[in-house]
Parts: sequence; structure tokens; C-alpha cells
Amino acid sequence: MPPTVESTLPNLLSFCRTYEHGSFTRAARALQVTPAAVSRSVARLERTLGASLFRRTTRELRPTALGRAYYDKCAAALALLAEAEQELADSSGGSGGVMR
Repeated sequence: MPPTVESTLPNLLSFCRTYEHGSFTRAARALQVTPAAVSRSVARLERTLGASLFRRTTRELRPTALGRAYYDKCAAALALLAEAEQELADSSGGSGGVMR
């Protein structure tokens, strides 16, 4: 069974934060997890996609051309999700609760 969006989303967030912060350590701080957890999430996403998103050396982490293109699409998608959440929060007028 292929991976689902639900199973891929945490890995996608790790990838985007790593891309934005330029390192697993800084991404981990932003996500409040360990650098190893971020590294594993990015590696899982790369396996799922069958593509390398970063070029890794002992001193450097640089996005590949595929990684840059993928980030552009992912960042746009995450921005749309954040916008949708904000619109929902704004329109709810403070009325919350569980629908039954």
C-alpha cells in the first residue's frame, strides 16, 4: 500500500523546516524534536519519493535541484493549509466544541 498524505505530512514538515533552517539541528529546535528524528523523517520522505532532496556532507547540507523544486510546491501547499485554518478560526467567532 503506498504512503498516504497523513503518514507523509510529518516527514514533509521536517523536510520544509530543514530546508528553511539549513540544518537538521536548527530544524529540530524549531520543531522541538531531536536532530536524529528530523534526519530520519527526511530520509523516510526521500525513500517514499525515490529521490534525494538534500546533498549531505560532513560539513554541509544543501538542497538538490529536486529538493528546491519540491520545497517550492510543499511550501505553497502548507501555506494554503495555514490559510484555511486561519479562515476557519476567524469565521468560527469563538464558538468551539465538538460536533455531534
